[in-house]
Amino acid sequence: MVSFVGFNPSFSEKNELCFFSRYVLAIVVTAVGTYVVAFS
Repeated sequence: MVSFVGFNPSFSEKNELCFFSRYVLAIVVTAVGTYVVAFS
């Protein structure tokens, strides 16, 4: 991920948003996985 952030400095905000999106996606996947296991 760090390499992507440094890939194009002129789009630093876009890369930060992408990193944030991946972070949120990881949380959502974990929450959904926990829900499925708990209520399966």
